[in-house]
Amino acid sequence: MDISVLMSVYNGERHLREAIDSILNQTFKDFEFIIVNDGSTDSSEKIIQEYQDDRIRYIKRENGGLSAALNTGLFVAKGKYIARMDADDFSVPDRLEKQFDYMEKNPNLVALGGGITYMEEEGDLIFSYVNTMSPDQIRENILQMCPIAHPTVFYRTDVAQKCGGYYEKIKQYFEDHLLFKKMLKYGDLYSLQEPLLHYRLVSTSITSNKEFMSEYLAIRQRTLVNESISDEDRDRLFEIKKHGNTNLNFKKSKYHLYLGKLYLWKNVNKKKSRKNLRISLKNHFKLATLALYMVTFLPSFIVVNLYNYVDKRRTK
Repeated sequence: MDISVLMSVYNGERHLREAIDSILNQTFKDFEFIIVNDGSTDSSEKIIQEYQDDRIRYIKRENGGLSAALNTGLFVAKGKYIARMDADDFSVPDRLEKQFDYMEKNPNLVALGGGITYMEEEGDLIFSYVNTMSPDQIRENILQMCPIAHPTVFYRTDVAQKCGGYYEKIKQYFEDHLLFKKMLKYGDLYSLQEPLLHYRLVSTSITSNKEFMSEYLAIRQRTLVNESISDEDRDRLFEIKKHGNTNLNFKKSKYHLYLGKLYLWKNVNKKKSRKNLRISLKNHFKLATLALYMVTFLPSFIVVNLYNYVDKRRTK
Protein backbone atom coordinates (compact mmCIF):
# COMPACT_ATOMS: atom_id res chain seq x y z
CA MET A 1 0.00 0.00 0.00
CA ASP A 2 1.25 3.48 -0.87
CA ILE A 3 -0.24 5.79 1.77
CA SER A 4 -1.68 5.64 5.27
CA VAL A 5 -3.62 8.80 6.13
CA LEU A 6 -3.39 9.32 9.89
CA MET A 7 -5.92 11.38 11.83
CA SER A 8 -6.59 11.66 15.55
CA VAL A 9 -10.02 12.80 16.74
CA TYR A 10 -10.97 14.18 20.13
CA ASN A 11 -14.48 15.66 20.35
CA GLY A 12 -14.28 16.81 16.75
CA GLU A 13 -17.92 16.34 15.74
CA ARG A 14 -18.40 19.86 14.40
CA HIS A 15 -16.10 19.64 11.37
CA LEU A 16 -15.35 15.92 11.24
CA ARG A 17 -17.45 15.06 8.18
CA GLU A 18 -15.76 17.76 6.13
CA ALA A 19 -12.31 16.46 7.11
CA ILE A 20 -13.17 12.83 6.33
CA ASP A 21 -14.85 13.69 3.01
CA SER A 22 -11.81 15.67 1.88
CA ILE A 23 -9.68 12.53 2.21
CA LEU A 24 -12.13 10.00 0.79
CA ASN A 25 -12.63 12.23 -2.28
CA GLN A 26 -8.92 12.51 -3.12
CA THR A 27 -7.84 11.99 -6.74
CA PHE A 28 -5.29 9.47 -5.41
CA LYS A 29 -7.19 6.34 -4.35
CA ASP A 30 -4.67 3.77 -3.05
CA PHE A 31 -4.60 4.53 0.67
CA GLU A 32 -5.88 3.46 4.05
CA PHE A 33 -7.43 6.06 6.34
CA ILE A 34 -6.53 5.41 9.97
CA ILE A 35 -8.85 7.35 12.28
CA VAL A 36 -7.92 7.17 15.97
CA ASN A 37 -10.68 8.20 18.36
CA ASP A 38 -8.79 9.49 21.39
CA GLY A 39 -11.57 9.05 23.96
CA SER A 40 -14.13 11.42 22.43
CA THR A 41 -17.28 12.03 24.49
CA ASP A 42 -19.30 13.69 21.71
CA SER A 43 -20.80 12.14 18.57
CA SER A 44 -17.43 11.68 16.79
CA GLU A 45 -17.65 7.88 16.93
CA LYS A 46 -21.18 7.85 15.52
CA ILE A 47 -20.11 10.08 12.62
CA ILE A 48 -17.10 7.89 11.78
CA GLN A 49 -19.17 4.71 11.86
CA GLU A 50 -21.67 6.16 9.39
CA TYR A 51 -19.04 5.78 6.65
CA GLN A 52 -19.10 2.49 4.75
CA ASP A 53 -15.72 2.85 3.05
CA ASP A 54 -13.30 -0.08 3.23
CA ARG A 55 -10.33 2.29 3.29
CA ILE A 56 -11.23 3.51 6.79
CA ARG A 57 -9.53 1.76 9.73
CA TYR A 58 -11.20 2.91 12.92
CA ILE A 59 -9.31 2.62 16.22
CA LYS A 60 -10.90 3.57 19.53
CA ARG A 61 -8.77 4.22 22.61
CA GLU A 62 -8.92 5.94 25.98
CA ASN A 63 -7.89 9.58 25.98
CA GLY A 64 -4.12 9.88 26.21
CA GLY A 65 -3.22 12.98 24.24
CA LEU A 66 -2.32 13.66 20.62
CA SER A 67 1.15 12.08 20.59
CA ALA A 68 -0.06 8.76 22.00
CA ALA A 69 -3.06 8.69 19.66
CA LEU A 70 -0.88 9.31 16.60
CA ASN A 71 1.58 6.61 17.66
CA THR A 72 -1.31 4.16 17.97
CA GLY A 73 -1.96 4.67 14.26
CA LEU A 74 1.64 5.11 13.13
CA PHE A 75 2.84 1.73 14.38
CA VAL A 76 0.03 -0.24 12.71
CA ALA A 77 0.18 1.69 9.42
CA LYS A 78 0.59 -0.38 6.26
CA GLY A 79 1.48 2.47 3.90
CA LYS A 80 4.93 3.38 2.64
CA TYR A 81 4.07 6.97 3.54
CA ILE A 82 2.06 8.65 6.29
CA ALA A 83 -0.11 11.64 5.39
CA ARG A 84 -1.21 13.56 8.48
CA MET A 85 -4.66 15.06 8.74
CA ASP A 86 -6.51 16.97 11.47
CA ALA A 87 -10.20 16.57 12.24
CA ASP A 88 -11.14 20.23 11.79
CA ASP A 89 -9.26 20.93 8.53
CA PHE A 90 -9.74 19.75 4.97
CA SER A 91 -7.28 18.78 2.25
CA VAL A 92 -7.46 19.97 -1.36
CA PRO A 93 -8.57 17.16 -3.74
CA ASP A 94 -5.14 16.43 -5.27
CA ARG A 95 -3.06 16.79 -2.12
CA LEU A 96 -2.13 13.10 -1.79
CA GLU A 97 -1.41 12.75 -5.50
CA LYS A 98 0.97 15.71 -5.53
CA GLN A 99 2.82 14.73 -2.37
CA PHE A 100 3.15 11.08 -3.38
CA ASP A 101 4.52 11.96 -6.83
CA TYR A 102 7.03 14.44 -5.39
CA MET A 103 8.30 12.04 -2.73
CA GLU A 104 8.70 9.24 -5.27
CA LYS A 105 10.80 11.53 -7.46
CA ASN A 106 12.92 12.84 -4.56
CA PRO A 107 14.23 9.90 -2.51
CA ASN A 108 16.46 12.24 -0.49
CA LEU A 109 13.35 13.60 1.25
CA VAL A 110 12.02 11.98 4.43
CA ALA A 111 9.15 14.43 4.92
CA LEU A 112 7.25 16.83 2.69
CA GLY A 113 4.84 19.55 3.74
CA GLY A 114 2.75 22.01 1.83
CA GLY A 115 1.24 25.45 2.02
CA ILE A 116 -1.86 26.18 4.07
CA THR A 117 -4.83 28.44 3.57
CA TYR A 118 -6.02 29.87 6.86
CA MET A 119 -9.76 30.05 7.38
CA GLU A 120 -12.12 31.21 10.09
CA GLU A 121 -14.09 28.79 12.24
CA GLU A 122 -17.04 29.03 9.86
CA GLY A 123 -14.88 28.50 6.77
CA ASP A 124 -14.23 32.03 5.43
CA LEU A 125 -10.78 32.11 3.81
CA ILE A 126 -8.23 34.60 5.15
CA PHE A 127 -4.87 34.12 3.40
CA SER A 128 -2.47 31.45 2.16
CA TYR A 129 1.06 30.77 3.37
CA VAL A 130 3.89 28.62 2.01
CA ASN A 131 7.28 27.97 3.56
CA THR A 132 9.82 28.96 0.91
CA MET A 133 12.91 27.63 2.70
CA SER A 134 15.19 25.17 0.92
CA PRO A 135 16.10 21.83 2.56
CA ASP A 136 19.46 23.31 3.61
CA GLN A 137 17.79 26.35 5.17
CA ILE A 138 15.34 24.11 7.01
CA ARG A 139 18.24 22.10 8.43
CA GLU A 140 20.03 25.28 9.56
CA ASN A 141 16.94 26.69 11.28
CA ILE A 142 15.39 23.53 12.73
CA LEU A 143 15.83 24.65 16.35
CA GLN A 144 14.26 28.05 15.74
CA MET A 145 11.09 27.14 13.87
CA CYS A 146 8.93 24.18 12.95
CA PRO A 147 9.55 23.76 9.20
CA ILE A 148 6.31 22.01 8.20
CA ALA A 149 2.70 22.68 9.15
CA HIS A 150 1.88 19.40 10.89
CA PRO A 151 -1.50 18.65 9.22
CA THR A 152 0.15 18.96 5.79
CA VAL A 153 3.07 16.62 6.43
CA PHE A 154 3.66 13.53 4.27
CA TYR A 155 6.53 11.41 5.57
CA ARG A 156 8.21 8.04 5.19
CA THR A 157 6.61 5.58 7.60
CA ASP A 158 9.77 3.57 8.24
CA VAL A 159 11.78 6.68 9.10
CA ALA A 160 9.18 7.96 11.57
CA GLN A 161 9.08 4.53 13.19
CA LYS A 162 12.89 4.41 13.43
CA CYS A 163 12.71 7.75 15.25
CA GLY A 164 10.33 6.25 17.80
CA GLY A 165 7.30 8.11 16.50
CA TYR A 166 5.88 11.03 18.45
CA TYR A 167 7.41 11.81 21.84
CA GLU A 168 4.58 10.98 24.23
CA LYS A 169 6.05 12.70 27.26
CA ILE A 170 5.09 16.12 25.83
CA LYS A 171 1.68 14.93 24.59
CA GLN A 172 0.68 17.80 22.28
CA TYR A 173 2.98 20.79 22.38
CA PHE A 174 5.75 20.49 19.80
CA GLU A 175 5.57 16.76 19.15
CA ASP A 176 5.71 17.39 15.40
CA HIS A 177 8.73 19.70 15.60
CA LEU A 178 10.72 17.17 17.62
CA LEU A 179 9.88 14.33 15.23
CA PHE A 180 10.92 16.42 12.22
CA LYS A 181 14.22 17.27 13.92
CA LYS A 182 14.92 13.57 14.53
CA MET A 183 14.02 12.69 10.93
CA LEU A 184 16.76 14.99 9.63
CA LYS A 185 19.25 12.26 10.58
CA TYR A 186 17.85 10.20 7.69
CA GLY A 187 17.24 12.80 4.97
CA ASP A 188 15.86 16.20 4.04
CA LEU A 189 12.64 18.09 4.74
CA TYR A 190 10.84 20.36 2.28
CA SER A 191 7.44 21.93 1.56
CA LEU A 192 5.65 22.13 -1.77
CA GLN A 193 5.17 25.73 -2.85
CA GLU A 194 1.38 25.66 -3.00
CA PRO A 195 -1.48 25.37 -0.50
CA LEU A 196 -2.55 21.76 0.07
CA LEU A 197 -4.77 22.18 3.10
CA HIS A 198 -7.34 24.55 4.54
CA TYR A 199 -6.39 25.16 8.17
CA ARG A 200 -9.22 26.14 10.47
CA LEU A 201 -8.48 28.73 13.14
CA VAL A 202 -10.69 27.98 16.13
CA SER A 203 -11.00 30.00 19.32
CA THR A 204 -9.61 27.15 21.43
CA SER A 205 -6.37 27.15 19.39
CA ILE A 206 -5.55 30.80 20.15
CA THR A 207 -3.30 30.98 23.18
CA SER A 208 -3.29 33.83 25.68
CA ASN A 209 -0.02 33.01 27.46
CA LYS A 210 2.08 35.81 25.99
CA GLU A 211 3.76 36.49 29.33
CA PHE A 212 5.00 32.88 29.43
CA MET A 213 6.16 32.70 25.80
CA SER A 214 9.88 33.17 26.49
CA GLU A 215 9.79 30.39 29.08
CA TYR A 216 7.88 28.12 26.71
CA LEU A 217 10.41 28.73 23.92
CA ALA A 218 13.31 27.98 26.28
CA ILE A 219 11.72 24.65 27.23
CA ARG A 220 11.13 23.85 23.57
CA GLN A 221 14.75 24.66 22.73
CA ARG A 222 16.11 22.40 25.46
CA THR A 223 13.80 19.58 24.42
CA LEU A 224 14.76 19.83 20.76
CA VAL A 225 18.48 19.87 21.56
CA ASN A 226 18.29 16.96 24.02
CA GLU A 227 15.52 15.12 22.13
CA SER A 228 13.91 14.52 25.52
CA ILE A 229 12.31 16.59 28.25
CA SER A 230 13.08 16.70 31.96
CA ASP A 231 10.27 16.04 34.42
CA GLU A 232 10.67 19.60 35.68
CA ASP A 233 10.24 21.10 32.19
CA ARG A 234 7.31 18.80 31.41
CA ASP A 235 5.49 19.82 34.60
CA ARG A 236 6.19 23.48 33.86
CA LEU A 237 4.70 23.10 30.37
CA PHE A 238 1.45 21.88 31.87
CA GLU A 239 1.50 24.78 34.34
CA ILE A 240 1.97 27.30 31.53
CA LYS A 241 -0.99 25.83 29.68
CA LYS A 242 -3.12 26.09 32.84
CA HIS A 243 -2.29 29.79 33.22
CA GLY A 244 -4.34 30.65 30.13
CA ASN A 245 -7.28 32.94 30.81
CA THR A 246 -10.41 30.78 30.63
CA ASN A 247 -12.89 33.67 30.70
CA LEU A 248 -15.10 33.17 27.63
CA ASN A 249 -15.29 36.87 26.78
CA PHE A 250 -11.51 37.17 27.00
CA LYS A 251 -10.99 34.12 24.77
CA LYS A 252 -13.47 35.46 22.24
CA SER A 253 -11.69 38.81 22.29
CA LYS A 254 -8.29 37.17 21.67
CA TYR A 255 -9.67 35.08 18.82
CA HIS A 256 -11.21 38.03 16.98
CA LEU A 257 -8.17 40.21 17.64
CA TYR A 258 -6.04 37.54 15.95
CA LEU A 259 -8.44 37.35 12.99
CA GLY A 260 -8.48 41.15 12.78
CA LYS A 261 -4.68 41.22 12.56
CA LEU A 262 -4.58 38.51 9.90
CA TYR A 263 -7.19 40.21 7.74
CA LEU A 264 -5.44 43.57 8.07
CA TRP A 265 -1.78 42.61 7.65
CA LYS A 266 -1.95 39.48 5.48
CA ASN A 267 -4.97 40.22 3.34
CA VAL A 268 -5.43 44.02 3.63
CA ASN A 269 -9.15 43.32 3.94
CA LYS A 270 -9.93 46.33 6.09
CA LYS A 271 -13.67 45.68 6.24
CA LYS A 272 -13.32 42.17 7.70
CA SER A 273 -10.49 43.31 9.95
CA ARG A 274 -12.65 46.13 11.31
CA LYS A 275 -15.54 43.74 11.95
CA ASN A 276 -13.37 41.34 13.97
CA LEU A 277 -11.64 44.10 15.90
CA ARG A 278 -15.03 45.53 16.88
CA ILE A 279 -16.02 42.14 18.31
CA SER A 280 -12.69 41.93 20.14
CA LEU A 281 -13.17 45.37 21.71
CA LYS A 282 -16.73 44.54 22.72
CA ASN A 283 -15.57 41.47 24.63
CA HIS A 284 -12.39 42.89 26.16
CA PHE A 285 -11.36 46.51 25.71
CA LYS A 286 -7.68 47.27 25.08
CA LEU A 287 -6.13 50.52 23.85
CA ALA A 288 -3.80 48.60 21.53
CA THR A 289 -6.80 46.94 19.87
CA LEU A 290 -8.50 50.31 19.50
CA ALA A 291 -5.36 51.73 17.86
CA LEU A 292 -5.34 48.82 15.42
CA TYR A 293 -9.02 49.43 14.71
CA MET A 294 -8.20 53.03 13.75
CA VAL A 295 -5.52 51.78 11.33
CA THR A 296 -8.27 50.02 9.33
CA PHE A 297 -9.53 53.43 8.21
CA LEU A 298 -6.21 54.35 6.59
CA PRO A 299 -5.68 53.96 2.81
CA SER A 300 -4.54 50.46 1.83
CA PHE A 301 -1.11 51.57 0.57
CA ILE A 302 -0.36 53.10 3.98
CA VAL A 303 -1.43 49.88 5.72
CA VAL A 304 0.94 47.87 3.50
CA ASN A 305 3.84 50.28 4.08
CA LEU A 306 3.19 50.28 7.82
CA TYR A 307 3.23 46.48 7.93
CA ASN A 308 6.46 46.30 5.91
CA TYR A 309 8.10 48.85 8.22
CA VAL A 310 7.09 47.00 11.40
CA ASP A 311 8.02 43.62 9.92
CA LYS A 312 11.47 44.89 8.91
CA ARG A 313 12.17 46.21 12.40
CA ARG A 314 10.99 42.96 13.97
CA THR A 315 13.29 40.79 11.83
CA LYS A 316 16.41 42.92 12.29
